Amino acid sequence: MKDLGANQVIAADLINHDPTLECKYYQLDVRDKEKYEAIVQEEGVDYILHLAAILSSLGEQNPDHAYDVNFHGASNALNIAKDHDCQLFLPSSIAVFGGPNF
Repeated sequence: MKDLGANQVIAADLINHDPTLECKYYQLDVRDKEKYEAIVQEEGVDYILHLAAILSSLGEQNPDHAYDVNFHGASNALNIAKDHDCQLFLPSSIAVFGGPNF
């Protein structure tokens, strides 16, 4: 079971480290491919769960920024996963599917 638990998780976000997290943490902008890739390499990451995105309400206020983060962040995740033989989970939000409440 040594492959399970907080010691096997690496979190990354724009914000400063949250001391309540029990896992390793990096401050990262997913548009920074060099840093993103360096973390994957240095930590021996084999599975990327990419959740970074600007959602529609904020994205509508600044569409260029939303495109930059959403497209380039996802593109970086895809290329890094390919180049370093990582599995990648890049989920979509329900907002892309529409429906009566969107």
